[in-house]
Amino acid sequence: MNSGVNLVVTGAAGSGKSTTLEMFARRINTSKKTKDQVIFLPLARVGNVNLKDAESKPIDTLCDLVSKLFQPEQPGVTAKFVKDKIENASNLTLIFDGIDEANHLTQWIANLLQEIKATYKGNIQFVASSRFEVQELNDLGALNLFLLPFSKDQVKKFISDFLKNTPTLANEVISHLNNNPSLYSVAQTPLVSTILCSLAINGVTLPETKSALYRERFELLWGTYDKSKGIKRANSSRSVLEDVSKKVAYYLHSNKRRTASRGDILESITNTLGRKYDKEIIKKALHELERPCNVLVNDADGGLSFGHLSYQEYLAGDELYTCRQSEIVGYLADPWWRGALVHVAMKAEDIATLIEQRFMNTGRVGAAYETLHAMIEVCDGNQKKSLQNILTHQKNLDILDEYDDPYL
Repeated sequence: MNSGVNLVVTGAAGSGKSTTLEMFARRINTSKKTKDQVIFLPLARVGNVNLKDAESKPIDTLCDLVSKLFQPEQPGVTAKFVKDKIENASNLTLIFDGIDEANHLTQWIANLLQEIKATYKGNIQFVASSRFEVQELNDLGALNLFLLPFSKDQVKKFISDFLKNTPTLANEVISHLNNNPSLYSVAQTPLVSTILCSLAINGVTLPETKSALYRERFELLWGTYDKSKGIKRANSSRSVLEDVSKKVAYYLHSNKRRTASRGDILESITNTLGRKYDKEIIKKALHELERPCNVLVNDADGGLSFGHLSYQEYLAGDELYTCRQSEIVGYLADPWWRGALVHVAMKAEDIATLIEQRFMNTGRVGAAYETLHAMIEVCDGNQKKSLQNILTHQKNLDILDEYDDPYL
Protein backbone atom coordinates (compact mmCIF):
# COMPACT_ATOMS: atom_id res chain seq x y z
CA MET A 1 0.00 0.00 0.00
CA ASN A 2 2.79 2.41 0.89
CA SER A 3 4.32 1.90 -2.55
CA GLY A 4 1.66 4.10 -4.15
CA VAL A 5 0.43 1.49 -6.66
CA ASN A 6 -3.26 0.97 -7.34
CA LEU A 7 -4.56 -2.01 -5.38
CA VAL A 8 -7.66 -4.13 -4.82
CA VAL A 9 -7.48 -5.84 -1.43
CA THR A 10 -9.36 -9.14 -1.58
CA GLY A 11 -10.07 -11.83 1.00
CA ALA A 12 -12.73 -13.95 2.64
CA ALA A 13 -15.61 -12.53 4.65
CA GLY A 14 -14.38 -11.20 7.97
CA SER A 15 -10.70 -11.34 6.96
CA GLY A 16 -10.12 -7.69 7.86
CA LYS A 17 -10.38 -5.93 4.49
CA SER A 18 -12.34 -2.94 5.80
CA THR A 19 -10.17 -2.63 8.90
CA THR A 20 -7.02 -2.76 6.76
CA LEU A 21 -8.26 0.03 4.49
CA GLU A 22 -9.47 2.16 7.39
CA MET A 23 -6.16 1.90 9.26
CA PHE A 24 -4.27 2.71 6.04
CA ALA A 25 -6.46 5.79 5.55
CA ARG A 26 -5.92 6.93 9.13
CA ARG A 27 -2.17 6.45 8.93
CA ILE A 28 -1.60 8.37 5.72
CA ASN A 29 -4.04 11.08 6.82
CA THR A 30 -1.99 11.58 9.99
CA SER A 31 1.28 11.92 8.07
CA LYS A 32 0.02 13.77 4.99
CA LYS A 33 1.38 17.13 3.88
CA THR A 34 -0.72 20.29 3.57
CA LYS A 35 -1.85 19.75 -0.03
CA ASP A 36 -2.30 15.97 0.20
CA GLN A 37 -5.88 14.67 0.26
CA VAL A 38 -7.28 11.32 1.37
CA ILE A 39 -10.84 10.23 0.58
CA PHE A 40 -12.27 7.13 2.28
CA LEU A 41 -15.61 6.11 0.77
CA PRO A 42 -17.54 3.16 2.29
CA LEU A 43 -19.59 2.05 -0.73
CA ALA A 44 -22.14 0.22 1.44
CA ARG A 45 -23.32 3.64 2.64
CA VAL A 46 -23.56 5.29 -0.76
CA GLY A 47 -27.24 4.48 -1.39
CA ASN A 48 -29.01 5.17 -4.68
CA VAL A 49 -26.96 6.68 -7.50
CA ASN A 50 -28.09 7.90 -10.91
CA LEU A 51 -25.86 5.57 -12.93
CA LYS A 52 -26.30 7.48 -16.19
CA ASP A 53 -25.08 10.72 -14.62
CA ALA A 54 -22.41 8.90 -12.61
CA GLU A 55 -20.83 7.29 -15.65
CA SER A 56 -20.92 10.50 -17.72
CA LYS A 57 -19.76 12.79 -14.87
CA PRO A 58 -17.73 10.51 -12.59
CA ILE A 59 -15.75 13.18 -10.70
CA ASP A 60 -18.86 15.28 -10.00
CA THR A 61 -20.58 12.14 -8.70
CA LEU A 62 -17.66 11.40 -6.37
CA CYS A 63 -17.82 14.94 -4.96
CA ASP A 64 -21.60 14.66 -4.44
CA LEU A 65 -21.28 11.31 -2.62
CA VAL A 66 -18.50 12.50 -0.33
CA SER A 67 -20.33 15.72 0.55
CA LYS A 68 -23.53 13.81 1.38
CA LEU A 69 -21.64 11.60 3.84
CA PHE A 70 -20.00 14.59 5.55
CA GLN A 71 -22.79 17.19 5.56
CA PRO A 72 -24.84 15.83 8.52
CA GLU A 73 -21.85 16.57 10.78
CA GLN A 74 -19.99 19.18 8.69
CA PRO A 75 -22.42 21.29 6.57
CA GLY A 76 -19.52 23.20 5.00
CA VAL A 77 -18.32 20.12 3.12
CA THR A 78 -20.19 20.78 -0.13
CA ALA A 79 -19.61 19.12 -3.48
CA LYS A 80 -17.75 22.27 -4.63
CA PHE A 81 -15.57 22.16 -1.49
CA VAL A 82 -14.62 18.54 -2.20
CA LYS A 83 -13.90 19.24 -5.87
CA ASP A 84 -11.64 22.18 -4.99
CA LYS A 85 -9.70 19.97 -2.57
CA ILE A 86 -9.24 17.30 -5.25
CA GLU A 87 -8.18 19.74 -7.97
CA ASN A 88 -5.60 21.46 -5.73
CA ALA A 89 -4.13 18.32 -4.15
CA SER A 90 -0.48 17.43 -4.76
CA ASN A 91 -1.13 13.81 -3.83
CA LEU A 92 -4.60 12.22 -3.90
CA THR A 93 -5.45 8.88 -2.30
CA LEU A 94 -8.86 7.39 -3.08
CA ILE A 95 -9.91 4.49 -0.83
CA PHE A 96 -13.14 2.68 -1.73
CA ASP A 97 -14.32 0.00 0.69
CA GLY A 98 -16.60 -2.85 -0.43
CA ILE A 99 -16.80 -2.83 -4.23
CA ASP A 100 -18.43 -6.28 -4.06
CA GLU A 101 -21.21 -4.71 -1.97
CA ALA A 102 -21.94 -2.11 -4.64
CA ASN A 103 -21.05 -3.88 -7.88
CA HIS A 104 -23.53 -1.72 -9.81
CA LEU A 105 -21.04 1.12 -9.28
CA THR A 106 -18.05 -0.71 -10.79
CA GLN A 107 -18.30 0.96 -14.19
CA TRP A 108 -18.59 4.38 -12.57
CA ILE A 109 -15.43 3.67 -10.54
CA ALA A 110 -13.57 2.59 -13.69
CA ASN A 111 -14.70 5.75 -15.50
CA LEU A 112 -13.71 7.85 -12.47
CA LEU A 113 -10.16 6.49 -12.44
CA GLN A 114 -9.77 7.04 -16.18
CA GLU A 115 -11.04 10.63 -16.00
CA ILE A 116 -8.89 11.55 -13.01
CA LYS A 117 -5.84 10.00 -14.67
CA ALA A 118 -6.50 12.05 -17.81
CA THR A 119 -7.19 15.38 -16.08
CA TYR A 120 -5.44 15.30 -12.70
CA LYS A 121 -1.92 16.78 -12.50
CA GLY A 122 -0.76 15.40 -9.14
CA ASN A 123 0.03 11.89 -7.97
CA ILE A 124 -2.94 9.60 -7.45
CA GLN A 125 -3.35 6.23 -5.75
CA PHE A 126 -6.48 4.12 -5.72
CA VAL A 127 -7.05 1.38 -3.11
CA ALA A 128 -10.24 -0.70 -2.93
CA SER A 129 -11.53 -3.80 -1.16
CA SER A 130 -13.65 -6.64 -2.48
CA ARG A 131 -14.31 -10.28 -1.69
CA PHE A 132 -13.43 -11.20 -5.23
CA GLU A 133 -11.39 -9.79 -8.10
CA VAL A 134 -12.82 -6.84 -10.04
CA GLN A 135 -12.06 -7.31 -13.72
CA GLU A 136 -12.71 -3.68 -14.66
CA LEU A 137 -10.00 -2.57 -12.23
CA ASN A 138 -7.64 -5.36 -13.31
CA ASP A 139 -7.96 -4.01 -16.85
CA LEU A 140 -6.80 -0.61 -15.56
CA GLY A 141 -3.68 -2.16 -14.06
CA ALA A 142 -4.72 -2.47 -10.42
CA LEU A 143 -2.90 -5.21 -8.51
CA ASN A 144 -4.69 -7.74 -6.30
CA LEU A 145 -3.54 -8.08 -2.69
CA PHE A 146 -5.07 -11.16 -1.05
CA LEU A 147 -5.42 -11.30 2.75
CA LEU A 148 -4.52 -14.83 3.84
CA PRO A 149 -6.49 -16.64 6.57
CA PHE A 150 -4.97 -17.05 10.03
CA SER A 151 -2.68 -19.99 10.66
CA LYS A 152 -3.31 -22.05 13.82
CA ASP A 153 -0.63 -20.11 15.69
CA GLN A 154 -2.15 -16.81 14.59
CA VAL A 155 -5.61 -17.92 15.78
CA LYS A 156 -4.13 -18.73 19.18
CA LYS A 157 -2.30 -15.40 19.34
CA PHE A 158 -5.44 -13.49 18.37
CA ILE A 159 -7.46 -15.22 21.10
CA SER A 160 -4.71 -14.71 23.69
CA ASP A 161 -4.50 -11.01 22.83
CA PHE A 162 -8.29 -10.58 22.77
CA LEU A 163 -8.67 -12.25 26.18
CA LYS A 164 -5.41 -11.00 27.69
CA ASN A 165 -7.21 -9.78 30.83
CA THR A 166 -8.69 -13.25 31.39
CA PRO A 167 -5.86 -15.69 30.51
CA THR A 168 -7.72 -18.66 32.03
CA LEU A 169 -10.63 -18.06 29.66
CA ALA A 170 -8.21 -17.70 26.74
CA ASN A 171 -6.73 -21.09 27.59
CA GLU A 172 -10.23 -22.62 27.71
CA VAL A 173 -11.05 -21.30 24.23
CA ILE A 174 -7.76 -22.56 22.81
CA SER A 175 -8.32 -25.95 24.50
CA HIS A 176 -11.75 -26.12 22.85
CA LEU A 177 -10.11 -25.53 19.48
CA ASN A 178 -7.50 -28.21 20.18
CA ASN A 179 -10.26 -30.68 21.08
CA ASN A 180 -12.18 -29.74 17.91
CA PRO A 181 -9.36 -29.18 15.37
CA SER A 182 -11.79 -28.72 12.47
CA LEU A 183 -12.92 -25.49 14.18
CA TYR A 184 -9.52 -23.94 13.48
CA SER A 185 -10.48 -23.61 9.82
CA VAL A 186 -13.62 -21.76 10.94
CA ALA A 187 -11.72 -19.36 13.22
CA GLN A 188 -9.26 -18.29 10.51
CA THR A 189 -10.59 -14.74 10.27
CA PRO A 190 -10.60 -11.93 12.85
CA LEU A 191 -14.40 -11.75 12.70
CA VAL A 192 -15.06 -15.39 13.57
CA SER A 193 -12.33 -15.50 16.23
CA THR A 194 -13.93 -12.44 17.81
CA ILE A 195 -17.34 -14.15 17.88
CA LEU A 196 -15.76 -17.18 19.54
CA CYS A 197 -14.18 -15.01 22.26
CA SER A 198 -17.41 -13.05 22.79
CA LEU A 199 -19.39 -16.25 23.31
CA ALA A 200 -16.80 -17.43 25.85
CA ILE A 201 -16.99 -14.12 27.73
CA ASN A 202 -20.75 -14.51 28.02
CA GLY A 203 -20.53 -18.08 29.31
CA VAL A 204 -22.02 -19.72 26.21
CA THR A 205 -20.98 -23.31 25.51
CA LEU A 206 -18.60 -23.04 22.59
CA PRO A 207 -19.94 -24.57 19.34
CA GLU A 208 -18.09 -26.90 16.99
CA THR A 209 -19.15 -25.60 13.55
CA LYS A 210 -19.31 -22.22 11.82
CA SER A 211 -23.06 -22.39 11.39
CA ALA A 212 -23.50 -23.19 15.09
CA LEU A 213 -21.10 -20.37 15.96
CA TYR A 214 -23.23 -17.77 14.19
CA ARG A 215 -26.38 -19.33 15.60
CA GLU A 216 -25.11 -19.02 19.17
CA ARG A 217 -24.13 -15.41 18.56
CA PHE A 218 -27.67 -14.50 17.59
CA GLU A 219 -29.20 -16.59 20.37
CA LEU A 220 -27.07 -14.53 22.75
CA LEU A 221 -28.26 -11.24 21.25
CA TRP A 222 -31.91 -12.35 21.03
CA GLY A 223 -31.87 -12.96 24.78
CA THR A 224 -31.95 -16.76 24.97
CA TYR A 225 -29.23 -16.82 27.63
CA ASP A 226 -30.68 -13.90 29.59
CA LYS A 227 -33.40 -16.20 30.99
CA SER A 228 -30.88 -18.41 32.76
CA LYS A 229 -29.44 -15.29 34.40
CA GLY A 230 -32.83 -13.92 35.38
CA ILE A 231 -32.33 -10.89 33.11
CA LYS A 232 -34.91 -9.36 30.78
CA ARG A 233 -33.54 -6.81 28.35
CA ALA A 234 -36.09 -7.02 25.51
CA ASN A 235 -39.86 -7.27 25.85
CA SER A 236 -40.34 -8.92 22.46
CA SER A 237 -40.30 -12.72 22.42
CA ARG A 238 -37.24 -14.51 21.07
CA SER A 239 -39.24 -15.99 18.17
CA VAL A 240 -40.45 -12.55 17.04
CA LEU A 241 -36.92 -11.15 17.23
CA GLU A 242 -35.64 -14.04 15.09
CA ASP A 243 -38.40 -13.73 12.50
CA VAL A 244 -37.92 -9.97 12.14
CA SER A 245 -34.12 -10.35 11.96
CA LYS A 246 -34.36 -12.86 9.12
CA LYS A 247 -36.89 -10.79 7.17
CA VAL A 248 -34.74 -7.66 7.51
CA ALA A 249 -31.66 -9.57 6.33
CA TYR A 250 -33.49 -11.03 3.34
CA TYR A 251 -34.95 -7.64 2.39
CA LEU A 252 -31.51 -6.03 2.42
CA HIS A 253 -29.77 -8.91 0.67
CA SER A 254 -32.36 -9.35 -2.07
CA ASN A 255 -31.98 -5.64 -2.81
CA LYS A 256 -28.17 -5.94 -2.69
CA ARG A 257 -27.91 -3.45 0.11
CA ARG A 258 -26.09 -3.31 3.43
CA THR A 259 -28.25 -0.59 4.93
CA ALA A 260 -31.71 0.93 4.52
CA SER A 261 -33.92 3.45 6.29
CA ARG A 262 -36.01 2.28 9.23
CA GLY A 263 -39.18 3.24 7.33
CA ASP A 264 -38.34 1.18 4.24
CA ILE A 265 -37.37 -1.82 6.36
CA LEU A 266 -40.52 -1.63 8.48
CA GLU A 267 -42.74 -1.41 5.40
CA SER A 268 -41.10 -4.45 3.80
CA ILE A 269 -41.16 -6.75 6.84
CA THR A 270 -44.69 -5.70 7.75
CA ASN A 271 -45.80 -6.87 4.30
CA THR A 272 -44.13 -10.26 4.79
CA LEU A 273 -44.94 -10.81 8.49
CA GLY A 274 -48.26 -8.97 8.65
CA ARG A 275 -50.31 -12.17 8.67
CA LYS A 276 -48.32 -13.63 11.55
CA TYR A 277 -47.85 -10.60 13.81
CA ASP A 278 -49.60 -7.31 14.53
CA LYS A 279 -47.82 -4.29 13.05
CA GLU A 280 -47.08 -2.84 16.50
CA ILE A 281 -45.39 -6.10 17.55
CA ILE A 282 -43.20 -5.97 14.44
CA LYS A 283 -42.39 -2.31 14.99
CA LYS A 284 -41.48 -2.92 18.63
CA ALA A 285 -39.24 -5.89 17.74
CA LEU A 286 -37.45 -3.86 15.06
CA HIS A 287 -36.72 -1.17 17.64
CA GLU A 288 -35.48 -3.70 20.19
CA LEU A 289 -33.22 -5.40 17.67
CA GLU A 290 -31.33 -2.13 17.63
CA ARG A 291 -31.54 -1.51 21.39
CA PRO A 292 -31.02 -3.40 23.63
CA CYS A 293 -30.21 -6.43 21.40
CA ASN A 294 -27.53 -4.81 19.20
CA VAL A 295 -28.44 -7.08 16.29
CA LEU A 296 -29.04 -4.01 14.14
CA VAL A 297 -26.83 -0.95 14.28
CA ASN A 298 -27.60 2.63 13.39
CA ASP A 299 -25.40 4.15 10.70
CA ALA A 300 -24.20 7.74 10.76
CA ASP A 301 -26.68 8.61 8.00
CA GLY A 302 -29.64 7.15 9.94
CA GLY A 303 -29.94 3.78 8.21
CA LEU A 304 -30.06 0.37 9.86
CA SER A 305 -27.67 -2.49 9.11
CA PHE A 306 -26.25 -5.64 10.69
CA GLY A 307 -22.83 -4.04 11.08
CA HIS A 308 -21.00 -6.71 9.10
CA LEU A 309 -22.15 -8.30 5.85
CA SER A 310 -21.40 -11.80 7.21
CA TYR A 311 -24.17 -11.46 9.80
CA GLN A 312 -26.62 -10.39 7.12
CA GLU A 313 -25.56 -13.32 4.94
CA TYR A 314 -26.08 -15.83 7.75
CA LEU A 315 -29.65 -14.65 8.41
CA ALA A 316 -30.50 -14.31 4.72
CA GLY A 317 -29.25 -17.86 4.19
CA ASP A 318 -31.34 -19.08 7.12
CA GLU A 319 -34.39 -17.39 5.62
CA LEU A 320 -33.70 -19.06 2.27
CA TYR A 321 -33.26 -22.46 3.83
CA THR A 322 -36.34 -22.34 6.08
CA CYS A 323 -38.83 -20.37 3.99
CA ARG A 324 -37.67 -19.86 0.40
CA GLN A 325 -35.90 -23.00 -0.83
CA SER A 326 -37.51 -22.66 -4.27
CA GLU A 327 -35.56 -19.43 -4.80
CA ILE A 328 -32.10 -20.84 -4.08
CA VAL A 329 -31.24 -22.07 -7.59
CA GLY A 330 -31.98 -18.64 -9.02
CA TYR A 331 -29.22 -17.12 -6.93
CA LEU A 332 -26.45 -19.62 -7.71
CA ALA A 333 -24.90 -17.57 -10.53
CA ASP A 334 -24.83 -14.32 -8.52
CA PRO A 335 -21.59 -13.81 -6.51
CA TRP A 336 -23.45 -11.46 -4.14
CA TRP A 337 -25.36 -14.47 -2.76
CA ARG A 338 -22.33 -16.75 -2.38
CA GLY A 339 -21.83 -16.19 1.35
CA ALA A 340 -25.52 -16.71 2.14
CA LEU A 341 -25.65 -19.89 0.03
CA VAL A 342 -22.61 -21.33 1.81
CA HIS A 343 -24.62 -21.02 5.04
CA VAL A 344 -27.49 -22.84 3.29
CA ALA A 345 -25.08 -25.66 2.39
CA MET A 346 -23.98 -25.91 6.03
CA LYS A 347 -27.58 -26.51 7.09
CA ALA A 348 -28.68 -28.81 4.26
CA GLU A 349 -28.20 -32.56 4.49
CA ASP A 350 -27.77 -32.86 0.73
CA ILE A 351 -27.21 -30.11 -1.86
CA ALA A 352 -27.05 -32.52 -4.81
CA THR A 353 -30.60 -31.55 -5.77
CA LEU A 354 -29.55 -27.90 -6.10
CA ILE A 355 -26.76 -28.85 -8.50
CA GLU A 356 -29.13 -31.03 -10.50
CA GLN A 357 -31.71 -28.23 -10.72
CA ARG A 358 -29.05 -25.83 -11.99
CA PHE A 359 -28.09 -28.30 -14.73
CA MET A 360 -31.73 -28.97 -15.62
CA ASN A 361 -32.61 -25.27 -15.80
CA THR A 362 -29.61 -24.11 -17.85
CA GLY A 363 -27.88 -27.22 -19.18
CA ARG A 364 -24.56 -26.02 -17.79
CA VAL A 365 -22.81 -25.00 -14.59
CA GLY A 366 -21.63 -21.68 -16.08
CA ALA A 367 -21.39 -18.71 -13.73
CA ALA A 368 -22.65 -20.81 -10.82
CA TYR A 369 -19.37 -22.76 -10.61
CA GLU A 370 -17.62 -20.66 -7.93
CA THR A 371 -20.68 -20.60 -5.66
CA LEU A 372 -21.37 -24.32 -6.04
CA HIS A 373 -17.70 -25.06 -5.40
CA ALA A 374 -17.80 -22.97 -2.18
CA MET A 375 -20.99 -24.75 -1.08
CA ILE A 376 -19.47 -28.18 -1.71
CA GLU A 377 -16.39 -27.26 0.33
CA VAL A 378 -18.48 -27.10 3.54
CA CYS A 379 -20.16 -30.49 2.99
CA ASP A 380 -19.08 -33.63 4.86
CA GLY A 381 -16.30 -35.83 3.46
CA ASN A 382 -18.22 -38.49 1.52
CA GLN A 383 -20.75 -36.09 0.03
CA LYS A 384 -18.03 -33.54 -0.72
CA LYS A 385 -15.99 -35.92 -2.87
CA SER A 386 -18.92 -37.15 -4.98
CA LEU A 387 -20.29 -33.63 -5.51
CA GLN A 388 -16.86 -32.35 -6.54
CA ASN A 389 -16.70 -35.08 -9.17
CA ILE A 390 -20.16 -34.15 -10.48
CA LEU A 391 -19.29 -30.45 -10.63
CA THR A 392 -15.95 -31.05 -12.34
CA HIS A 393 -17.61 -33.33 -14.91
CA GLN A 394 -20.23 -30.72 -15.71
CA LYS A 395 -17.61 -27.98 -15.97
CA ASN A 396 -15.70 -30.11 -18.49
CA LEU A 397 -18.91 -30.51 -20.49
CA ASP A 398 -19.29 -26.72 -20.46
CA ILE A 399 -15.79 -26.38 -21.93
CA LEU A 400 -16.61 -28.89 -24.67
CA ASP A 401 -19.82 -27.02 -25.50
CA GLU A 402 -17.93 -23.76 -25.81
CA TYR A 403 -15.37 -25.44 -28.04
CA ASP A 404 -18.10 -26.82 -30.29
CA ASP A 405 -19.94 -23.47 -30.34
CA PRO A 406 -17.66 -20.51 -29.53
CA TYR A 407 -20.68 -18.17 -29.54
CA LEU A 408 -22.44 -20.06 -26.67
